Amino acid sequence: MPDQPKTDWQIDRFLPFGSLCVLFGLPSAGKTALLCGIASTIASGQAWYTNAVLRPGPVVWLVGEGAGGIKRRIRAWCSHHGIDIIDVERRLYILEGCPRLDIEAEEIIAAFDERSLHSAALIIVDTLARHMGGDRDKASDITKVISGCDRLQKSLGGPTIILVHHTNWSAREDVSASREAGSINLRAGVDMSMGLVRDSRKDGPLNSGERVTLSLAKPPRDGEPWCPMRFEARTGILLPDDPPDASPGFALALVSGEQTGFPYLGGVARTRGRTVKPATENAKAAMLDLLANKPASQQELISVSGIPRASAQRVLNSLIAEGHVSHSTRGAYKLTTDSEPAGDECP
Repeated sequence: MPDQPKTDWQIDRFLPFGSLCVLFGLPSAGKTALLCGIASTIASGQAWYTNAVLRPGPVVWLVGEGAGGIKRRIRAWCSHHGIDIIDVERRLYILEGCPRLDIEAEEIIAAFDERSLHSAALIIVDTLARHMGGDRDKASDITKVISGCDRLQKSLGGPTIILVHHTNWSAREDVSASREAGSINLRAGVDMSMGLVRDSRKDGPLNSGERVTLSLAKPPRDGEPWCPMRFEARTGILLPDDPPDASPGFALALVSGEQTGFPYLGGVARTRGRTVKPATENAKAAMLDLLANKPASQQELISVSGIPRASAQRVLNSLIAEGHVSHSTRGAYKLTTDSEPAGDECP
C-alpha cells in the first residue's frame, strides 16, 4: 500500500496548515487564552510551547466584539512566555464587525483586499455564531458556512481557518458528551475539531491555578491524532506600561508531561498497536455522529464519510462487526443500544 501523504503542519504535530478547524467549549473555558498563544506564535514564528511553528505568517482575527480585550490578552500571553510583542503586533490584524461567512464571504474577501492581507497564514473566526446569518442547528445553513470558508481559503492562498464555537450544554454534566453545538454537519465538514474543557466545571472567569484540558473531537484529516493536553491558568500578569489601576491579565501554561487520562471527545482516540489511518478514523467518527442523532440509510452513511464508496462500506461493515451498529430488515442502520463510540484512551 502507498504511504500516507506527509502532513504539512503549521504547528508541528498539532495544527495542519491550510485546514479548516473548530475550537469549541463552554463560556470561560479558556478558548480565547488558548488562541492568543496560537496566534502569537504563528505571527512571531516562535515555538508553541514544545511544538515548533513550521508555517509562520500573518494572522487575521475576525472579532464579533471586544477587540481591545483580545489585544490585551495577547500582550499578557507574550509577556508571560517571553515573546517580543512588537514581532507579534506587526503581523497580527484584528478586524471587527466583519460580514457573515454563509452569505457574505465575498465581502470578507473584499475587506482583506482593502488591507492587503492576501498572505495570511491563519484566520480566526470568533465566534462562528457572530459570523453566520443562518441557524446553527440547520444542516443547510452550516453547509453554507463551510462553503464560505472554502471560498475564503481559495481566494486568500489557502490559510488555516479556526472557527471558535460553543459546546452543547450537556457538557456541564458529562465531559465525554461534549461536542460542537448545533448541526453535526459542522464536524463532518471540517478537517479537525477540538474541544476545551474546564476541569473544575465552574462558571465565571478562570482563576489562577485552574486547569483546562484540550482534546480532539475529530482527528486531523491528514495527520496523526494527538493526545489531550492540559493547561494551567496563570493570572496576575501586569504589563510594563500598565497604569496602577489596570486589571491584571492571564495566560495559559502547558502542564508538561502530564497524562490526562481523558478520552478523545466524541470517542475518537489514538488506536494502540497499529498505524492510524486518519481518513478511516474520520469516516468512522462521522458515521457514529450521524447515527447518534437518528437512524440512517446506507447512502447517507457513505455520503457523510467523506471517503470512496468501497472504503466507506468497509468502515460500515467494521462498525457492525464490532457491535456498534445494527442493520434492520427495512434497510436502516442505527446505533446498538449498548454501543459506545469506538476508540481507546490515550496511553
